[in-house]
Formats: sequence, structure tokens, C-alpha cells
Amino acid sequence: INVTQHRSVTIVVQLSGELGNQIGKISSGLYVQNLIKTRLGLKTEIKLRAQDHSKWKHAMQWTKEAFPNTRPMDFREANTKEFDEMRSLQAQWIDEKLAENKFNLTHINDPHGLKHLTSNFDDAIEMLRQAWTMEKPANALGGNFSFPFVYVDRFLPQISLFEECYTLVREFFTIDEKAICKQIPDPDETVFHFRNFLTEMPQRGKELGFEELSANKTAKELFANHKPGEKVAIISRFGDKVDEYIQALESIRGLKARYIEDQTGNEDFCFLVKAQKEIIKTTMSSFSWWAGVLGDAKKVRVYTVDSKETRGRGVVQWTQNVKNANISYSPPELKEKFSFEFYKAD
Repeated sequence: INVTQHRSVTIVVQLSGELGNQIGKISSGLYVQNLIKTRLGLKTEIKLRAQDHSKWKHAMQWTKEAFPNTRPMDFREANTKEFDEMRSLQAQWIDEKLAENKFNLTHINDPHGLKHLTSNFDDAIEMLRQAWTMEKPANALGGNFSFPFVYVDRFLPQISLFEECYTLVREFFTIDEKAICKQIPDPDETVFHFRNFLTEMPQRGKELGFEELSANKTAKELFANHKPGEKVAIISRFGDKVDEYIQALESIRGLKARYIEDQTGNEDFCFLVKAQKEIIKTTMSSFSWWAGVLGDAKKVRVYTVDSKETRGRGVVQWTQNVKNANISYSPPELKEKFSFEFYKAD
């Protein structure tokens, strides 16, 4: 039974986290959509699947407020019993076809990527190419999801993937300035994103690799190339330690620092997107990462704390991989914009 002729390939995007992670997951869906179009010539449809956590509601609200192109999307379109049943059926069907040697696995490292895409995009697309024309089980007919579908549950892993869809992602995630922009940086102002992870996770933040430079080390090393009198605006989700950073930047480096407070998360995101001169950020924040990708800052400096914990959690190696990929594969805009720096822990 071949049911492929009358429908598009369904790409189910598994959402997670808040604004930055939502952008990352939907971007993966857009990337897969682009691969299917260019490599297989097939039509596609994207359906979203919200996370099983109460934060899905405000994450959806923030995303829709910021990005008009997401407003028509149903963030729980794939949170259905039908999808759960189809997912189980597809996994069983693929296992059966693998056992029958119906797939050519010569160039495939992960034959299970089509069941739950968490690793190699290329493997999943090749599995889809082969599976699309195979005979399907009768109970896969006529539902709201293609058979097979692609279940995307990963972030774009590194900058190099933007080589194929950088413009597409930037256009899709165009912000609604009227909705989320309360104020913007001065053209000659550096925007420093102090995520303040340890206020959010005081017990386990450092252990998990969410480590940021201290105020003194930030002023002495991270801002070492800034001249007295230059301007810095600080964005932070939690303001309890921001004064330490302002004092250090002013007393040690002679900078004019200010804290952009009393803003929503989306207003902070807009502030980062609208930076013109420079963004300085920790590698562990997807929020400011995406602001750097989508915005117009001439430079985005991504710093990583090199410590036992960040090495143990793979943060240092991951950042090094992204740095290498950016040098080798990125489009010129990103290659010139992003730089990656490593600093020893205090």
C-alpha cells in the first residue's frame, strides 16, 4: 500500500525550553524542511509538539509575541493520541524493515534517525528517501501525519548548518518590533548578556557547566580591549549581582556601564537583536546566541569558562567544535560576526 502520492512529508518538531530553545528547535524543523525539498524534491508540512512541562504555555506566548511567522502555528498540534500511536507504529515498522534488510545502510551511521531524530540529519533524510516509496501498513492510511514522518528532537548543532538555510531562518524569525521593543542600545554601545545562571541554579549550576566569569575577571580579561569611556549596557534575567559587574567595569576598566532593567524577556531579546556594535555573551545561553544570529551586531563574542566542570560536561569541547565549524563552513556574515574565546575559571 503506497500512500505517499497524495500527501506531504510531516515534520514533527519536539519543542522544549523557553524562547531560545524554541527558536533552536523550530530552526531544526526548517533545516530538515529545506533538506527534504532540495534533496528529495518532496512537499512538507511542519507540526509542533509542545513539551510536557507547564512552561510550554509561556514559552509559546513569548515566541508568538516575538515572531509573527509563528502565530498561525498550533504548538500542540502533535500532542495527540494519534501521533503517539503513529510514532509507535513507525518505530515498529522501521525495525521490521531493518530486520528484513530492506534499507541500504551503506552510508548510514544511525538507522534509527527517522524514528526520533536526535543525531545525524543526513542519516534521517536518507532513511526517509528509501522509506517513502516502500509499502506501508494499512493502518497508517488517512491520518493527520504522513507515513513515514520525521520526528525532529534536536537543536541545530553548530553554525555550519546555516550555510544552507541562514537566510531562511533569519527571514522566518523576523521580530515584531512594535510588540517587543521597549528600548534599543546606542549605536556605539556594547551589549553584555550576564545570564546569571547561578542565581537560577545555586546548588547545581556550576556542576552542570553553567559557569560565567566573575565581575572582576569580566572587567580585567573579557573587556581587556575596551578603552576608558566606552559604553556598556548589561542585560540580565536576574539583577541581583549586576551592580558588581557595573562597579568592576567602571572602576577597573573605566567604562560607562548601565543595567537595562524592568524589561520582559522579549524586550531584553529585542535589545540584544538591535545591538549594532557588539554582543558579549556566555556560550551557555541559547537566548543571546539566537539574538546574535538574528540581529545585526557587527561582532558577537561568545566566551566559555574553561574549568573542570565545563570540561566534564563537554562544554569546552562543544564550543571548540562550533568554533572550528564556523571557521570552515559558515557563510561570510557569520564567519565575520562570531568569535569564540576561552577563559580560565576564577
